[in-house]
Amino acid sequence: YADADLYDPSELSYEGRFGDMRADGLAPTQSTFNAALGACERAGNLDEAELLLEEAEAMGLPPDAQAHHLAIAT
Repeated sequence: YADADLYDPSELSYEGRFGDMRADGLAPTQSTFNAALGACERAGNLDEAELLLEEAEAMGLPPDAQAHHLAIAT
């Protein structure tokens, strides 16, 4: 996504990032969610991490071991 120059780093919100992907016809994957959870972990943003976990589960992507680790570390 970033390599295709479709990512704008100024769009740091959860909704903006995934909304743009969907508008471009791309669906977030488990790796996408884990990368976002990693950013939440580094920023100490538990609220956004919880939103990401809920969104992933709503899309049928239950948290994997890495997601659990990142959520707990947050």
